[in-house]
Amino acid sequence: MRPWFYKYKLIFYFLSLMFIIAGCSSHDKKADIFDKWETLADNSQPVTPVPEKDIVEVESTPSDKILTKASTPGAQEQIQTLPEIQIQLPKIPVTMRMHTVSVPVVLRTLARIANINIILNESISGLANVDIKNVPWDQAFLSLIDAYGLAYDWSGQILRVVTVEDLNVKKALLEAKQGFEQSKKNHNVAMSQIKKTQELLEPLITKIVKIHYADLKSLQLNLEKYLKGEGKEGEGEDSASKKIESSQSIMFDEFSNSLIIQATKADINKIMPIINELDKPIKQVRIEAHIVEANSDIAKELGIQWGGVGLKGTSDNNRYSIGGDMTSVSGSPMVDDSGNAVAYDPNAGSIVNLPIVSTQGLALGILAENIGSFRLYAQLSALEQQGELNILSKPSITTMDHRKAIIKSGKEVPFQTIADGTTTIEFKEAVIKLEVVPHIIDDNIIRLEIVTHKDELDWSNPVNGNPTIITKNAETQVTLFNGQTTVIGGLNKERFTDGESGVPGFKNIPGLGWLFKSTNNSKEMEELLIFITPYVLKEQNYTNTSKN
Repeated sequence: MRPWFYKYKLIFYFLSLMFIIAGCSSHDKKADIFDKWETLADNSQPVTPVPEKDIVEVESTPSDKILTKASTPGAQEQIQTLPEIQIQLPKIPVTMRMHTVSVPVVLRTLARIANINIILNESISGLANVDIKNVPWDQAFLSLIDAYGLAYDWSGQILRVVTVEDLNVKKALLEAKQGFEQSKKNHNVAMSQIKKTQELLEPLITKIVKIHYADLKSLQLNLEKYLKGEGKEGEGEDSASKKIESSQSIMFDEFSNSLIIQATKADINKIMPIINELDKPIKQVRIEAHIVEANSDIAKELGIQWGGVGLKGTSDNNRYSIGGDMTSVSGSPMVDDSGNAVAYDPNAGSIVNLPIVSTQGLALGILAENIGSFRLYAQLSALEQQGELNILSKPSITTMDHRKAIIKSGKEVPFQTIADGTTTIEFKEAVIKLEVVPHIIDDNIIRLEIVTHKDELDWSNPVNGNPTIITKNAETQVTLFNGQTTVIGGLNKERFTDGESGVPGFKNIPGLGWLFKSTNNSKEMEELLIFITPYVLKEQNYTNTSKN
């Protein structure tokens, strides 16, 4: 074999060996690179962040319950259903040695040691032998409970001990009670649904009811509220009940003064008694007033001067009088059962003086009253004829119970104003106004709400040639008997008068006339008195009256 052949063969083996070495080293290098990437990939897997502690600290109260990780078997179940907070059993050490003693005695002894109130069921029995030394109280108590098949619970500050059988009976009774209450609730819900279904199926009826006395609009609003409020027993109303409410309605017709009711027959039967009770005649009150103006002296003497007599029934024993001498009679005489005339005319002098004491401010007084058919007559007309006073008005008005009656007397005064060359005339009222609201307590007692208003023209301080208006008001409430009179006084006004007297002719001589004349200046205080007398009108059958 030739030498060059061996030479090439050696070169081939050398190159092959180099390739093998290079391949192994590159594989190891490549393996190292993959190991690094694999490590990085493993370390880069997605993870859940660890919960961090809250920065905000919440102050907890002793009643807060803090859940901790369960450390004993069965603790997870206790966490899910938290037990009720109960009083902890005491842990004081106890030493006892008792032989052949009943279990109730042992329990009472333990309770006395720990100063605990205890109640034992009468079914607890059995004998016990106890020999313990420095044992915690709760361990001794629980051991005794477990040994004799007993159970305990707390009722406030009282420890109750019962047998397991009694506890089971109590639990069964409690469950039965809860079941009964739930059944009752379900029954009520079912009955309510049945009632609503019946109402939905029941056809609506339209009824027209004529209203005679009650206020039509007020009655309609009240009945609508009552009808909508009927049947709303709870928050959960189904669509059926809402549909019933939307279809029912109460309208009114002012022309015929009637209610148009569209509702079920059951609802109509419920509201008809209400309509009949509210639509009744309202009692009426006649209010008589005397508005009198007098000077202060006459007002004091007057107070007011009342006089007159009257009869209750037809017997002499029922005759009443007020005033002094009854022998002076004028006008038509009143006779008693024997035919004797009795005084009744207040102008005849049968007078009693009830003077007014107050001279300033508003005053309210009760002057007289009626007893039966007894009538008191005022002497205002006689004093007016004598020029002692002036009766401004004698209004009489009738109103219904709880309704306001307004009496107004006066005039409108023109006030002239000039602005930018334009003259404007405006009229303002200067009136005496009386507002009375009667409230009948019973047929013989009336409560009155009284408001008086008086405007007075004052020409002493004119503004642009127009007088000023002085306004005085009084407001009060008073309770009176039927026919009793009350008076409001103190609405005062000052009047100044200047007079001159002298020898005719000579008193007008310049420079010497004062020798033959004299001047008189007087100041008078006028007072406005308002007398109010209410009368409850008797009921009368209008049907019989129209027939008669």
